[in-house]
Amino acid sequence: MRGIKTQLHHISGKARLSWTALHDTWGGADRPAILIVLLLVVAAGLAVALVVSFRPSSSGLAQTGSQFARPSSDFATGGWGTTPLWDKLDEAIPDDATTEIQSSNDPIADPFEVGLSAVLDPQSSANHAVRYRATKTGDGTATLDAELYQGAALIASDVQRTLTTAYQDFSFTLSSGEADLITNYSDLRVRITADSTAGTVVTNALVTWIELEVPEIPPTVTPTPQSTPTPTVTPTASATATPTTPPTPTVTSTPCGFPGPLCTPTTTPTPTDTSTPSATPTATPCGFPGPACTVTPTPTATATATPTASATATSTPTATSTITPTPTASSTATATTTSTATATATATSTPTPTATPIANVSIEPASQTTGGPTASVDIEVQNATDLAAYTFTLTYDNTILSFVGVSNGGFLGSTGRTVDCPAPSQTATSFTFSCTTTGGQAGPNGSGVLATVTFGTVANGVSPLTLTSVTLTDTASSPASPTTGGGSITVLLPTVTSTATATATGTSTDTATPTVTATP
Repeated sequence: MRGIKTQLHHISGKARLSWTALHDTWGGADRPAILIVLLLVVAAGLAVALVVSFRPSSSGLAQTGSQFARPSSDFATGGWGTTPLWDKLDEAIPDDATTEIQSSNDPIADPFEVGLSAVLDPQSSANHAVRYRATKTGDGTATLDAELYQGAALIASDVQRTLTTAYQDFSFTLSSGEADLITNYSDLRVRITADSTAGTVVTNALVTWIELEVPEIPPTVTPTPQSTPTPTVTPTASATATPTTPPTPTVTSTPCGFPGPLCTPTTTPTPTDTSTPSATPTATPCGFPGPACTVTPTPTATATATPTASATATSTPTATSTITPTPTASSTATATTTSTATATATATSTPTPTATPIANVSIEPASQTTGGPTASVDIEVQNATDLAAYTFTLTYDNTILSFVGVSNGGFLGSTGRTVDCPAPSQTATSFTFSCTTTGGQAGPNGSGVLATVTFGTVANGVSPLTLTSVTLTDTASSPASPTTGGGSITVLLPTVTSTATATATGTSTDTATPTVTATP
């Protein structure tokens, strides 16, 4: 604003000088026309000052930040609990024992794997870091091995970490070569495996928090000049002085003596003028004035004054003098200022990649009730891709159910590959079953039955059915850990009631019979 005031002061000073010059030149005869010219000059100067003073400034792009991927799904749970695991690990700030997951007792190669939420490809291989926070219980030694996967492909791994009984933060940063291996930021997973050496007290590993940090994707701004709006400000003023009555001169004769033999009359013309000034400013503003404005002030002023005086004086000796003063003044001021600034910002966005469907293995039906001697369930897969082999462990309550047998379903060999299924391995409360295939055909895709399991019923009650250590392998021998779903079987055996039957037994009873004797 200080600059505007200075420019206006400078313009007004020039106007005062112009007024003084015009006044001295024209003697104030055409003051209305002069005023109009000066006003137009001031308006043109003000428009220039506004365009210069309000020129927009440019600013830089905001600093980029970070993106965080945190657990959002379970791929494998192992012996860790409680499920679901991911929602105990996804907080932005670790809350330690408030939400945590725990390994099996005295764990030996006990893994879990969680999927991470999707982030955008940062277009950079720098600043990729995996962080997690863990502790242990018991007096044995507990260690963790952490790895970052994209699908079934290993991207990077941490060194083995030894846990203490207090929570600790661990992290590992990817090299640029490891970061360049990532091609799909919506299919990243973290796998952590616990090991221990037993002590006198049961040892467990505990994890409370996991996250992956990558750079924010930089914004793209492309300024592209495209169009030039041209608003115009055109103030126009015209003034015309038109004499309507012939002037009547007054002649005063000076005695002839000086300057010579002829008399010099003094003529005072008295014109009567009717001036009709008209000013028509037309303004089309374009903003204030805005970064994309064109301001064209075109002031035009024309002032014409033509007073004509004619005087004829006759004296003795006879002298004739004709005086015709014809002052004509024309002033045309034209100022044109054009300022054009156009900026168009075009932001280019990067589409979010589409996540690949995740395979899932579940128990069907998820729950059932039986009163018979046996019960069966199917182990089903959904969203399988090029499936060539599978393995799973199923745990049950042996006080309710007994394991009878398991057989391969029709899905694995449905494309013509040869199927081989070894006998299952068993413990008191679980069994592990696996099948592989060979052949030149591709493996099946989609959903189907992997295996059918048969149990015998032992006693009334509810037996949970839990799937663990589930692995799906494709024809390229790449293993994947799907999500899993459990189930249960309720046994209600019929009750046998014994009924006592009464048997009637006959008993003889002696009855005395009186004897009558006649007396003569």
